[in-house]
Amino acid sequence: MLSIGLSDILFSSMENLNYHHLHYFWTVCREGGFTKASVKLKLSQSAVSEQVKLLEDHLGQKLIARTTRTFELTEAGKAALRYADTIFSTGQELLDFMKHRPSINQQVLRIGALGSLSRNLQVAFLKPILGQEAVTFSVTVGDSKRLIKLLKEHSIDIVLSTFPAPEESSGELYTHLLSQSPLCVVTSEPKLKGDLDTLLKTQRVFLPSSSLESRSDFDHYVESHSIKLNIAGEVDDVALLRVLALTGKGIAVVPRLGVQSDIESKNLSVLHEFKNIKQRFYAITRQKRFPNPLINEIVRSLR
Repeated sequence: MLSIGLSDILFSSMENLNYHHLHYFWTVCREGGFTKASVKLKLSQSAVSEQVKLLEDHLGQKLIARTTRTFELTEAGKAALRYADTIFSTGQELLDFMKHRPSINQQVLRIGALGSLSRNLQVAFLKPILGQEAVTFSVTVGDSKRLIKLLKEHSIDIVLSTFPAPEESSGELYTHLLSQSPLCVVTSEPKLKGDLDTLLKTQRVFLPSSSLESRSDFDHYVESHSIKLNIAGEVDDVALLRVLALTGKGIAVVPRLGVQSDIESKNLSVLHEFKNIKQRFYAITRQKRFPNPLINEIVRSLR
């Protein structure tokens, strides 16, 4: 008795589908037309059109409704494009994984870090691997838009950020909470005293910009207490906030993590620590779990 399993059916289907034809169709859709696709593929327009026609014949479905100037995807074409996106993005991920796969004796971690991110957090993130000779890492600093693009392109493994992944990428990227640090008001002037509201009203204040998620919570506190701030400056870099606090030219509102070493060395004093306002720090990846064992090790140490 002949028995045909699911794997036999799948294998048979894979043999019958010409992925070259599917790739031509996918390229036409991505490039927005046959002319641009032919340039991309370095083929004649008629050759590309013929390959797509062969795919349609094989599938028994019209995928593209052609006109003299434009084209439109049919319902079957839209479905085929979704499958093609999955197939070829997965294929690219495989190539990228193999290309950057470390040798037996070497592991590589490619990190993207938001420019405004606390340097203390970056060092804390790297600390578990700094002493491992078999591990090398690279850190790319940039804005959120650029780093998310690099992550999607598989050019980096993880993004360290003060914000979660953008909502439009929720099905593609995943946010992992690494740690959180209370927002505090600090000064380098040891004699400076007073209650929080009075200090915020009378002293020049250095503030984090909206690039820090906790800024909106601080603004809410100020508005609810009818405080008019004497703002000396707003910056999106925690490291710069720290330096400004050390100048003694004003008080600074900053995540405690960014100035912890200065507090311990008594170069800075904490005038107030907000118990309910915390800056969260995130890791953004392409997967729900961490396939890279290095990331697993680091995240466990931070948590």
